[in-house]
Amino acid sequence: MAKQRDKLTDKEVKNATISERLRKLSDGRGLQLWIMPTGAKYWRLEFRHLGRRKLLALGTYPDVSLASARDKADAAPLH
Repeated sequence: MAKQRDKLTDKEVKNATISERLRKLSDGRGLQLWIMPTGAKYWRLEFRHLGRRKLLALGTYPDVSLASARDKADAAPLH
């Protein structure tokens, strides 16, 4: 059985480092922070609809905080 990881913290999100490739940090229930090689940080919600993988953009960090991203993810349709 896979080990359950704790949810992201504000400090982890703020201090997340960039790399040469896209990094994805998961908060659970499909909410992800995508960190681009340019340093841009995007909130994404990954879910399945009719058996297909879908991706919903929730905004950019720091314009959308961790708490706001969680609220948007909870309010998103089909989630």
